[in-house]
Amino acid sequence: MRRLLHLSITLVVLFACNKTHKLHLEIDKEPAEKFVDVMNYIQEKSHTKEMPYSNSAEFSSEENLETDSVLAKKIEDLLSLPTYKKLATTAVAYNCTSTIYGTEAYKLVLEKLPNNCVKMNNILSYQWVSYWNNGYNTATTKFLNQPNFKSNLCESIEEKLTPFLPSDINSDTIKITFCFDGSNGTSLTKNNITFDLIDYSNKREIESTLINEIHQLLYSEWLNKNFKISTSDYKREALRRFQNDLIIKGVPQVITYNELNNQSKKLYNNPKLLEELFKNWMLTIREIYFSSHPIELQALQHENAATIVSFRLLRKYCTDNTIENQTIYNRPIPENYIGYYIYNSILTNSGQRQLKRAIANPDRLIDIYNNSVSKNSILPKIPEDIKQIWEDNYTTKSSISEFIDSNLTIL
Repeated sequence: MRRLLHLSITLVVLFACNKTHKLHLEIDKEPAEKFVDVMNYIQEKSHTKEMPYSNSAEFSSEENLETDSVLAKKIEDLLSLPTYKKLATTAVAYNCTSTIYGTEAYKLVLEKLPNNCVKMNNILSYQWVSYWNNGYNTATTKFLNQPNFKSNLCESIEEKLTPFLPSDINSDTIKITFCFDGSNGTSLTKNNITFDLIDYSNKREIESTLINEIHQLLYSEWLNKNFKISTSDYKREALRRFQNDLIIKGVPQVITYNELNNQSKKLYNNPKLLEELFKNWMLTIREIYFSSHPIELQALQHENAATIVSFRLLRKYCTDNTIENQTIYNRPIPENYIGYYIYNSILTNSGQRQLKRAIANPDRLIDIYNNSVSKNSILPKIPEDIKQIWEDNYTTKSSISEFIDSNLTIL
């Protein structure tokens, strides 16, 4: 009887741990394709094949494409799409002494090209022109036009994400919409990712960011489902926000690390920088725990760490004469760097199985990390008081998660 029970438990655990992920991704590239079509047409109309940066307030009919019926139809088709209808709600353009809003702002800017770059949303139209003049559109167009675009992209993302997600994860369809904007950036709302291609110049950067965004969406949803917390307890809520910053940001850093530029990789592996971030991270969790205003403190610390402190550390530890744009984007933010170090240490020193266990059991993350620390590790074990604060802030998981984890040793 015991053997049968042992076997049944083993089979259930094996099933749970080896469950095949199937991400449901819906991809819409029409907004990006129509924008590319408009901009390419405008660029073709430029004698130099390069669009200007002039923002002269004086226009004449010979200097713009207001009377071009082909362009008018292309712009109309673009602005009829739901994505651009939404983006147009925040569009503001300036023409001489008047201010133009919404879809009319888009029309004004696009019709005044190629000979005049009208100001919209501060620098929006200048970003479009710069992107095309630098030839970045060639790479993104190639990305969008690759054979079997949707199926290949879905397969690539799923292959890279699966080892870094809990085995029992499940989600509704995630819709990814590609566009060119420059004002709102890539945004994420419930199961919807609006991906702004204007920030990217190659396929690897695009896929890396997509993986990061999708992982954060799926893992956040799973954490909220499996680890509940009462928002009426301000201290626990503040600590959970602090914990989730590291958990949700840390894992994707491991997945996409190889896509970083060399300058960023040097920072991620700088012992002195890591030690400083580690000390600050430990100090912050203690301060939140003992604070009489934990929510406010956590929010302030989070904002400062991502802005003032991160730029100070970037200038301090990046000694190259020129700091690359990707390095600025990947500047030293505690949850990214310490999160990467913790999860990568588990993977490197304890293996994929323990990493999977840490991802599925965030309440035990510190313990699993401490067991992975070796004599060659840059950072030491996390102190017992912080380990206790971390673990005490978690409530009981759902019974199936507890069952799976408690029987992992059987395999």
